[in-house]
Amino acid sequence: MVPVIEALETHDGVTTTSWAPSAARPSDYPADLPFLAGHPATMLSVRGSTTLEWEGALPRVAELLARSLANEGWVETTLPDPSMPGMSIRPFRLGQRQRVLIHGGRLLSLLDTRAE
Repeated sequence: MVPVIEALETHDGVTTTSWAPSAARPSDYPADLPFLAGHPATMLSVRGSTTLEWEGALPRVAELLARSLANEGWVETTLPDPSMPGMSIRPFRLGQRQRVLIHGGRLLSLLDTRAE
């Protein structure tokens, strides 16, 4: 059997964008997603799901983002195993959307997907 490998850029609906650290939300930054001032950000969107990553985020930044989601109406749910050594995984749900915060080391990720 010969594996077939395709580059991501050949698939429709895949985009990536990066932003340098900024004190203010860049004009092309999505209004419906959290912005963290002073942190470089990278966004990957694939067919209705979005992943945001911020470098240099300390645990207190992850906690502030979690509180912000709760204040916006997102309800924190649970996982069978909510964390792995050195990582924190916190899922939230609002309507038909799910957001999962993952913090490990100095990298904070937010996955925004349709809830199942």
